[in-house]
Amino acid sequence: MIKSIRARLTALFSLYFALLMMIAVTGLILHADYSSKYHADNTLLAAAKRAAAESSEHATYSDLLAEEREDLIGTDLAISVVASNGHFLAKTQKDAPGLSSEDRKNWRVVSLPLKDGNFIVVGMPWSKAQKEHENHGMELIFLAVFVVMIASVGAWFLVGRALSPIPQLARQANTSSADNLAVTLAPPSQDAEMIELVDTLNDLLRRLTDSAATKGRFYSAASHELRTPLQALSGHLELALRHDRSNEEYRATIEEAYVQTKRLISLSRALLLLYQLDSSTALPPNEPVDLVEICKRSIAHCSQLIVERSLRIDLRSPEETRAFAPPNHIEILMRNLIENAAKYSSEHGRVVVEIEKGSKEIRLKITNDCVLPPEWDSTRIFEPFSRPDLSRNSKTGGVGLGLTICKAIADTNGWSLKIDSEKRMVNAELTILVSGDN
Repeated sequence: MIKSIRARLTALFSLYFALLMMIAVTGLILHADYSSKYHADNTLLAAAKRAAAESSEHATYSDLLAEEREDLIGTDLAISVVASNGHFLAKTQKDAPGLSSEDRKNWRVVSLPLKDGNFIVVGMPWSKAQKEHENHGMELIFLAVFVVMIASVGAWFLVGRALSPIPQLARQANTSSADNLAVTLAPPSQDAEMIELVDTLNDLLRRLTDSAATKGRFYSAASHELRTPLQALSGHLELALRHDRSNEEYRATIEEAYVQTKRLISLSRALLLLYQLDSSTALPPNEPVDLVEICKRSIAHCSQLIVERSLRIDLRSPEETRAFAPPNHIEILMRNLIENAAKYSSEHGRVVVEIEKGSKEIRLKITNDCVLPPEWDSTRIFEPFSRPDLSRNSKTGGVGLGLTICKAIADTNGWSLKIDSEKRMVNAELTILVSGDN
């Protein structure tokens, strides 16, 4: 198997060109053979008709052929008069052909009947002509082989020149540092295809760079999020063990340790769920779910937070809205979105939850009133541990993975999730298919 593109393209071109040359040479040989036979038959037929027309003007066939012999000087034609039984009555030359196949051997022959029942037979030596045709055919074949060889050599160099930018591009990539993905390749030629290839590769490198940066921030943030409760837990336990404490002090230490332990468990569960969403190859089965009912349960789940922050919840939806979706996924997604809107809404503010059902899709819109911090960056809203409170003091609770999990669930199921801001409002919009296998 040929693995080199240059060799494969050259071989394909050579085979294709050789096939074309073979068809052309075969066509030329057949055409030349047909033309020579056609011309010979016309010449023989004209001579036979002339001799037949003049036969009535002579007393004997010998006189006729004597006159014809003079007309045939300088040609290879031979004329004979043959009886119906094959007996020669007259000839212009000794080896003139007759009616039998043996007499016509090595001759191209045309015969015409005469009025007395005899035949005028005109022949042309054909073995010599056939040999010349064969020689010309071989010359054409050798010429075609030579042309194919020359064309193949030319194709080898032309293909090599056309593909030369690829090794140059490979050398650029090899000389780049493997530790630094922020590499920009320069097109080695101004060919449109090469420019498109380099642009595609540069775009891929940019995406890899962004992905590596995102993963770096994730690992850094994850280690920070894990280290904070562990340090708090370790510090409180160490302080409690340093010397004897009262029951109240021990209880306070255990309660704080319990809070930090719950935070670690919550973080571990969130990280595990995120990993399962990113690495899962099979979706859980779709089932009919009532989005309105799930939305009401999610609001009820956040009721304590809503009361603490004096929020107004405005639910706008039909009585029932069914869709086909993994129940666990849709429950987690809607609960996280509503809880996130309540956490970051301004106190005494309003959270609007609106469900709109179309013919093929359902739109869930969640809008909250909030004060956006100066460092708000909507492009990083779905990154792990990304919070508006960049100090990560966790005033709002949670582990900073809620929206990341929401985005992962939406992408896994083929849904659309967008979050944007307008003045003092943040809008989250989720689009879910009404039905289907997904």
